[in-house]
Amino acid sequence: MRAKKNKNKRREILFNFLVLLALVGYIVFAFMLDSKLHKSAVCSEIDIRIHDSATVKLITPIGVLELLDSARLNPVGKSLDSLSLKSIEEVIRTSSYVSRVEVYMVSGGVMVVDMHQVEPVVRINMQTGYDFYLTDELLVLQPTKLTAKDVLVVNGNYQFDFANDYFGNILQKNNTKEHEKLEKLTNFVKFIDNDEFLSSLIAQIWLDSLGDITLIPMVSDQKIHFGPLSSPYETEDYEQRLLKLKKFYNKSFKSGWWQSATTVDLRFAGQVIVK
Repeated sequence: MRAKKNKNKRREILFNFLVLLALVGYIVFAFMLDSKLHKSAVCSEIDIRIHDSATVKLITPIGVLELLDSARLNPVGKSLDSLSLKSIEEVIRTSSYVSRVEVYMVSGGVMVVDMHQVEPVVRINMQTGYDFYLTDELLVLQPTKLTAKDVLVVNGNYQFDFANDYFGNILQKNNTKEHEKLEKLTNFVKFIDNDEFLSSLIAQIWLDSLGDITLIPMVSDQKIHFGPLSSPYETEDYEQRLLKLKKFYNKSFKSGWWQSATTVDLRFAGQVIVK
């Protein structure tokens, strides 16, 4: 009886070993087959997905393909085994209009390029030859023929302390003074954009050669003398002056007398001077 049990146990062990061996063989075969198919498979299509393209248009799928073509990295028709997703990402990142990108493959040999554009905060267009978009990270962007994000425009005759054909990150210029100046300007514009009343009031910003700001409202032909964003004798910062302006217009809209004014002066602390 005991011999019969031992015999059955040996058969069970042998059976399990054969099943395990067959399973391992199948896995090895499947892996080799998949590897062979992968080497012979090609990229059938490239699917370029640009986020926020409805509001920000700095680069198009055609522009991305041009980048890849110039680097001879267009993947369509090439074997999957020969493609370097990392190299493709690095080439796309060379565009100053791209903030981040991820490249990956999906079924059917389709390569997906998932990317985000940088977002301009303001456009600078000066009589001194400057014409660029400026981002929150102080990236100076060359305007494109595409329609970029609808942002406030700063016009004027101010001369920046860098060449008017420079495009790139202003931090790389190692100019602390210019960095602080542009940072204040972007924060100033963001403050206006983030306020529903002010963003609907202000149509244009004028920056003169001395760095003084004049605001042009949408509602009339008035000029709002704002002054510099900061100065050693000014006791009110730009946020206080903007809130003072908001309060003034909210009150004067109700009475209607604001329509007779030609200038509104905010340059003096605690005062709004109307002429």
